Amino acid sequence: PSDIPTGMPSPGPTSSPSSSPSDIPTGVPSSSPSITQCGALRVLYDATGGDNWLPIPFLGFSNGWPSSTDDSTKWENCCTDFWWGIRCIDGSVVDILLGSLYTPLAGTIPPEIFGALPNLQDLHLSGNGIHGTIPTEIGVLQNLQELYLQNSQITGTIPTEFGQLQSLMSMYLSDTSISGNLPDEFCNLLGGDGQLKILYFGASKFNINGGNQDAIDACKDAFL
Repeated sequence: PSDIPTGMPSPGPTSSPSSSPSDIPTGVPSSSPSITQCGALRVLYDATGGDNWLPIPFLGFSNGWPSSTDDSTKWENCCTDFWWGIRCIDGSVVDILLGSLYTPLAGTIPPEIFGALPNLQDLHLSGNGIHGTIPTEIGVLQNLQELYLQNSQITGTIPTEFGQLQSLMSMYLSDTSISGNLPDEFCNLLGGDGQLKILYFGASKFNINGGNQDAIDACKDAFL
């Protein structure tokens, strides 16, 4: 499409642990997490230069996140305290919305965080200095619905583990350095029980002409 989005709007205050819609899934990762969900957010913070994230003026020049030098107890309250871009439901992290306006992430996506976030639905890391590859461990996110990595320095290929993301509905990888072919496992999300409806690869180095032709044709129909 000609109107490929170029970034995500900056999220507003999103922490709402008291909400409890009945249709929130409760998926379980394939292996037990070695860290807690708040611990996973701390790993993400440290790996992406969290201490350099910008303060938010209308929040009193704070983004709510603890700093890397804070006592570990302050890192245990990701769903009870306000952390910019984090939304929780019933004590589970469901959204990580860290667009580029106030959180100029710079670093790689740590693979160990995904097993600790089984109920994550939205992962927005667009418009940042994120580099490196997409970790294969992302495949454990059985409830992931939206993935935004556009306008970043992400490289490598789409992992075959994307085929496990049966809840994925939209994915934006435009303006990245992702290359290679669409794996058949990924394209299968467009048929059968797959929910994938929105795909954007514009201005990337991705090759849509390799792999299983039937799967590629299905993928092409989604965004050409």
